[in-house]
Amino acid sequence: MVPEVELERRLVEYLLENGDDMAFTKFFWRECKPLPSDIIQFQRFAEAQLMLRRGIKQIDIAKEIGVSGPSISNWSRLAAMPKLCHYLKAFLTMGNPSAGNVWLTLEQTHGHAIPIGRFIQVPDAIRSWEDVAGVLRQFGPTEATSMTREYLFGFCDAFECSPRLSSGCDRDACDFVLMSVTSFRNYSLRLS
Repeated sequence: MVPEVELERRLVEYLLENGDDMAFTKFFWRECKPLPSDIIQFQRFAEAQLMLRRGIKQIDIAKEIGVSGPSISNWSRLAAMPKLCHYLKAFLTMGNPSAGNVWLTLEQTHGHAIPIGRFIQVPDAIRSWEDVAGVLRQFGPTEATSMTREYLFGFCDAFECSPRLSSGCDRDACDFVLMSVTSFRNYSLRLS
């Protein structure tokens, strides 16, 4: 695990080198699902970090980029950050997912969708049942029962009993499967 101070240093270093480049988002499910306001906040945060490193006063930065003084103060100490910075921190910790996969957060805050839980690797597209089984294997047994997740979800993880997905599955099918798994996991945990 990377110490928080080191992670914050790497975050600022990344922003100083790359500015508001959001290339890291391609390694996350749906590219972090940013709203237009998330993108604007990330751009402002990156610009503020650059200006802070040049020694510009916080009050001048606030006026220049249109952000409140308290926000600039929090940003200078990294006490608060935009949603996309949390994804950037996760990327700096985990690195690239394996080929053909992206990172998906299992937990996030309500409202702002800031990732707060662990991440799993999911395929960027479902091509076979093995893609779905690989996602399910990352969950492990649930706390609600001693049964493994394959049976808890109503199927077993074996070639002969797997439903087959057509080779042309689209993003919606992937969304459905992954949202179903996550919803059921959350429901199972509430039962315990």
